[in-house]
Amino acid sequence: MKIINTFKEISSCFQKGIFSIEAWRKYVGNISPELCEKCESDASEYDFHNAVLPIINCVLNYNEKSARAEQSFISVTARLKNSIGRLFESEPVLDIILYLGLCNGAGWATSLDGRDAILIGIEKVVELNWQDEESMQALIFHEIGHIWHKICGNLYPEARSGSESSMVQLYQEGIAMTCEHICAEMTAIITKI
Repeated sequence: MKIINTFKEISSCFQKGIFSIEAWRKYVGNISPELCEKCESDASEYDFHNAVLPIINCVLNYNEKSARAEQSFISVTARLKNSIGRLFESEPVLDIILYLGLCNGAGWATSLDGRDAILIGIEKVVELNWQDEESMQALIFHEIGHIWHKICGNLYPEARSGSESSMVQLYQEGIAMTCEHICAEMTAIITKI
């Protein structure tokens, strides 16, 4: 498992206090060659200037919240191996990345460069006010639940209709929530020891 914290590089996405999509593309290209296309494709349905840009600018405008989100990310990931022991027989091949996205989600279980990846979008974490350690832990554990479901189960069962697609989404989120609670219980036990 690799923990990738790009917090110190995020400022390179802002030129004189203004977000630059070109600078952002270079920044995410350094994380993964696939990440730019993945984020831009996901965000293509949003109104960039009115819905995405104001949230991205909050990372710079609310620097204290952003810094707290990074500290929570560091704390949670530092004890992660012990917390997920009940889910996986061995350590998963997984990257957990704190990055600046294009409002693609506070958490996103996906794959990059042939590896499972969890993307923690600091812009959404700040927007949702989830920068505290408890919220960050819940977010990361929830996304780990999606990765567990992919590895150990069937994350993408076939849906033959719109209503079945809704049921599949509820199923996916239910499994992730269960894994989140299992990891939280393990963390509470370890903390008491």
